[in-house]
Amino acid sequence: MKLQDYIVGALTLPVLAPIAVFRGLFGLSRYLWKKGAYSSLPQVEGYFPIATLFEPGKMEDILDKLRRDDGSYPDMFSFGFYYHGDCSIAVTNPALLREIFTHDSDFPKIPESNGLLEVFVGKGLVNTEGALWKHDRKLLTPVFHFDALTHGVPKIVKVCLKKYEELEAAVKKADSDCGKGCHVLGPVGLFSDMTLRVIIAYAFGDHMPADDMQKAFHEMLQPLDEFFAFYMLVGSLSLQLPLTASAITRRAKAVISKMVEERVLEALARRDRGEKAFDDNNLLETIIQNGEKGMEKETVEKAVAQGLTFLFAGHDTTSNLLSFALDYLSRPEYRHYQEEIRQEAMAVFGDLHGFEHADRSAAQKLVLCERVLEETLRLAPPAPFIERMVKKDMKLGNVEIKAGTAVLPLFYCTHRDSRFWKDPDTFNPHRFSDEQSVGRKNFSFVPFSAGGRNCIGQKLSLLEAKLILSSLLMKFEVVSVQDGPPPRGFTFTMSPLKFEVGLRLRSEQ
Repeated sequence: MKLQDYIVGALTLPVLAPIAVFRGLFGLSRYLWKKGAYSSLPQVEGYFPIATLFEPGKMEDILDKLRRDDGSYPDMFSFGFYYHGDCSIAVTNPALLREIFTHDSDFPKIPESNGLLEVFVGKGLVNTEGALWKHDRKLLTPVFHFDALTHGVPKIVKVCLKKYEELEAAVKKADSDCGKGCHVLGPVGLFSDMTLRVIIAYAFGDHMPADDMQKAFHEMLQPLDEFFAFYMLVGSLSLQLPLTASAITRRAKAVISKMVEERVLEALARRDRGEKAFDDNNLLETIIQNGEKGMEKETVEKAVAQGLTFLFAGHDTTSNLLSFALDYLSRPEYRHYQEEIRQEAMAVFGDLHGFEHADRSAAQKLVLCERVLEETLRLAPPAPFIERMVKKDMKLGNVEIKAGTAVLPLFYCTHRDSRFWKDPDTFNPHRFSDEQSVGRKNFSFVPFSAGGRNCIGQKLSLLEAKLILSSLLMKFEVVSVQDGPPPRGFTFTMSPLKFEVGLRLRSEQ
């Protein structure tokens, strides 16, 4: 916090303190009044466990204590006081997940979460409900159709090859603890940069200045934790305060909005001249094609909101998936999968020169690579749970759920439950083969959520991850430089913390 924030805090304390106390007491009273309804359920340790999740490595500790001796989890358990000022229930059983995901109107998103996200992205697909959500989902679905993904492959390939040039230069100069010619780096940072560049190109077109967009996007998210704390204390009133966090976010968002506006107005002018609005397929083009004449301001606002939503929701999840994949693939007992993925990629592309001409049909042949990524998603889902809320008193399974209770589909547990998975803690990509997938319980594997509000970008995410992982392993060998797996942190998505690997050039390329 800056001096400005302390001054604002001191000046507004007489007003904000009573509001924060009232909100806290009201939420606590509501929780205490309702929690007896869930006394028959197993309980997570701690009064406010959602806060504990943000401590490094705590997620596994909390959830492992609920795991039974046979490796299964309770179908439902009480997750204590939740930040929206009410009770929360975690759900792990696939049959109950089906009930939640196939009845969206009964289980909407939590308004407080939608409101906070709106500060950063506006009204995008992730945080809207009802008719607006249905309209936007229908509008954007073609952007992620197989035909559109075909146009996305060259964007992914271009980002990969440029990054590998930089990495090769770093590897050749490296002399680290893992030996000469071994470059130590953090996969989270590497993949975050790559996936963000891919999404910028896919959302806004190849000519959008990626460096400027990336810088502004990171600046916009910088005060996210601070925003969250103020928002939970005093609600939407926090948005009216002249805080440093607000100024940083507004400034960065204005930079992004200006860049998008220039692209939109440029494209609209070309369209009015009878020319093609864009020379590549992207999300922006879809929004412009569906924009009404004379509604340029609204078109720009929608383009900014949906583009930022895409950046916000898409790049972290894919980069964390790839980072966790390297965690498993660099472990001694699983390193043989690196060579198997490499051999598969060589059979499909020939070499990196062949990779330059990759297309979607080639990516579909990366069967083992896809299974490795699916197994990584099972054991380390970047979104280990999502939030829903019940609108009215209702029954879920055999439990009466009170209106306002947060319902948390907890994929992390479902994916590790011995009732649905054999040897659930073992990394075994072949469990996703056609033969071993027969008879798998529906909704037991839901890394991208499910139902009508499943992740619209999941096909792009997997395509992107397959192309990045397979090409990386054609070029480099990944070696472990740490003792044991990294701790896992949770800040809205799950990622490996303080995680590093070594990269060596392959002797044959």
